[in-house]
Amino acid sequence: MKKAVLFLLASVLLLTSCSAFAGEEYAEPILFRGVEWGVPYSIVQKALPDGIKMYDLKKTEYWYPMTDMMYDGNGWGNQLKGELGCYTYAKSSSVKETKVAGYAIDNLYLYFIYLPDENGKIIRDDNHTAFIYGCYKLEPKDPDAVYDDLVSKLTSIYGDVDEEKSNSSIIDDKMCLWNGKDGTMVSVFRQDYSSGTHEIYIKYGFMGGDDLMQNAYEALVREETENAASDIDGL
Repeated sequence: MKKAVLFLLASVLLLTSCSAFAGEEYAEPILFRGVEWGVPYSIVQKALPDGIKMYDLKKTEYWYPMTDMMYDGNGWGNQLKGELGCYTYAKSSSVKETKVAGYAIDNLYLYFIYLPDENGKIIRDDNHTAFIYGCYKLEPKDPDAVYDDLVSKLTSIYGDVDEEKSNSSIIDDKMCLWNGKDGTMVSVFRQDYSSGTHEIYIKYGFMGGDDLMQNAYEALVREETENAASDIDGL
């Protein structure tokens, strides 16, 4: 009887410690400059470094799963097509004095999904946007040292790397990715071009962006069929 009680107690302690460890693994969400995901553009603007000037939001018709955006960002055919959202980037003259992790940035990018109204219609204005992705671009003189340093710094903040990828073709690239609470992520992505150009991106996003994309896409589908419902012109 005593052995059974001791075994049960040990099992409970083991489960408790495992649960505590799992909770600690992604204890906090990973955010871009402390901004909550899904907020409108106006809130993200306020969190940008002083002096940064962004271009007006531009509509784009190609959207890729968040996991692809955290890596190379092309999706290779997995995209949703349609004006689901918009993006913007900084005016190059305004980022010259801005640094991240001690390194000068070449640019930064912000992506948003449009939100449907109470009638399920997409509203394409700045106030009906949901923030899904933020990214810094660096063009370092010593890409090996900078990439390794960024991986080390992010590891010190978010723990061990959760995923690594690499590809060697016309463009060599590699990535390290860390996960946070609630499907949030950050990655360091490096591209080496045959021309000798090297680019490093620090990318922030969250998996909820996929749901927002899908909701916007379904709103577009409904709009398309509703608009055509009574039109027989040309038949």
